[in-house]
Amino acid sequence: MAAVPRHQPRTGQFTAMPPSKRFCDMALLSGGEKTVAAMSLLFAIQAYQRPPFLVLDEIDAHLDHSNVLALAKFIDSIGCQQGLPDSERQKGGVWML
Repeated sequence: MAAVPRHQPRTGQFTAMPPSKRFCDMALLSGGEKTVAAMSLLFAIQAYQRPPFLVLDEIDAHLDHSNVLALAKFIDSIGCQQGLPDSERQKGGVWML
């Protein structure tokens, strides 16, 4: 992921390079690729300055099953606490932060 232009990183434009593809504008990415790029940026910022808590709602909506598992494994590896309300557990909810 790279900011465009490099001398003005706060312009709100980013490019990303999904695996086995070339750099492209975020508007040209699929929903899942946009989600992975956004989560990469979010977790990079979070690693630099950790917030007291982080609320992520339905971040898996555009991800395929393998990317959902990879994201869940990554979140688990960085030591986030996860929690599901009892009502969601009864519905078979996967995970929620």
